[in-house]
Amino acid sequence: MHLREEIMDEDEPTDIREQIFHNTVREHTIFVLLFMLLYVGSYALIGRFRRRDRDDLFSTDDDELMVYRISLWMCTFSLAIAIGAALLLPLSIASNEVLILYPNSYYVKWLNSSLIQGLWNYVFLFSNLSLFVLLPFSYLFAESAGFVGHRKGIISRVYETFTVFSLLAFVSSDTLQFRKLSSAISVFMCVILGCTATSR
Repeated sequence: MHLREEIMDEDEPTDIREQIFHNTVREHTIFVLLFMLLYVGSYALIGRFRRRDRDDLFSTDDDELMVYRISLWMCTFSLAIAIGAALLLPLSIASNEVLILYPNSYYVKWLNSSLIQGLWNYVFLFSNLSLFVLLPFSYLFAESAGFVGHRKGIISRVYETFTVFSLLAFVSSDTLQFRKLSSAISVFMCVILGCTATSR
């Protein structure tokens, strides 16, 4: 038993920078493995519930197939983040209980507050990214047809998607401006409808 403790003391890094480096590498390795597990599970879940009776999803056009795949990857990423966000609180509670039950255990030494805090930070960041960027972009990308006058292809559809997404973000960025615009449009529509009704 004393020999094992001496070996463990020799294995621990003496420099604080080296210890921080090892902790950071360990945390990011755990994050990547956890994300890969969630992504594969999300892809399997989407594949399980996807409709197979529709032939128009896989058309003969290579551009349509690539657009569908990119949208599927974005939706799978968002679902993986959503599942991670749903499992985050139970995992945090379970890891805290394990640390309380076994405070000096060598096997749960990697499970520390820095790991859980980093996991919370990444889930918060990627949930906002998925909710406000990836899911709207995925929908707009799947619905885009490309600008008229440009060559047909993925790049034209990406340009159209970025343009529509930018306009949507600009319009919805200021609610007061949006309310003013909508009230002006509703007044204008009432005037137009009134003029067309009286001209008959």
